[in-house]
This record gives sequence, C-alpha cells and structure tokens, in this order.
Amino acid sequence: MGLEDIPRVNWPEHSGFCGVVQININGESYLRCGKYNDERHRDILRGILEKVGIQYGEIYSGGIKIPCVMGERYEVVGMGNLRLRLERGIARFFGKSHDYGLRIDKKHLMNLLGEVDHGLKIELYSRF
Repeated sequence: MGLEDIPRVNWPEHSGFCGVVQININGESYLRCGKYNDERHRDILRGILEKVGIQYGEIYSGGIKIPCVMGERYEVVGMGNLRLRLERGIARFFGKSHDYGLRIDKKHLMNLLGEVDHGLKIELYSRF
C-alpha cells in the first residue's frame, strides 16, 4: 500500500479515547489515530510504517523494542491522546506518550487540520 492510499488523518469512527501519532512521511504531514485505548503509541507508529513499507530502526524503552522516532523517510513530531466527541463535534487533543515522552505538536496539528475537511471543533489541552 502506498501513501496515496493513506488518508492524511484517520479519524476514529466512534466517540471515545485513543492515542495519536503526528508524523511527517516524505515531507507530508499525517495524523494517525489508534484503536480506542487498545493501541500504544509504539504500535500506532509501527502500524503506519509497516503499512506503507517504510523500514525503521528500533530502540529499547522499558525493556522492549520500539520504533525510532526518525528514519530515512519519516519523522515523528508529536504524540498524545484524543478524546473524540462526535455527538458534540469536538476533538480534544491532550497528554503525551509514555513510550517516547513526546507531546502533541500544536503547530503540526493546526497546519494539518487546516488542510483537511473535518468539521470538528479542535481543542488543545496540554502544556506546549
């Protein structure tokens, strides 16, 4: 599967909480949302890299191997969480990744969401 088959933002289908990874691949910005409370940031990152066929190095964190935040064709710029409330039309981004210690990158998020049609009110709740 190539990047042309991957949406810039993969919004969840239902309201709830999930992890998010902000990543630039080949110079294009993407926001990857995980499965509700089931996917850690390392799994979301590994999933998108494997889906588009990008090789990545690994580092150890907490005794387990996790993908590096930077590779030849990609760079992770932020990680955190999303509380999606579709009934109210609100997407609230907050928190950080415990695997990587990264927070939501406000500039990346606002630039990307300014380029895609989402119809949601975006809220940022974090220390930037």
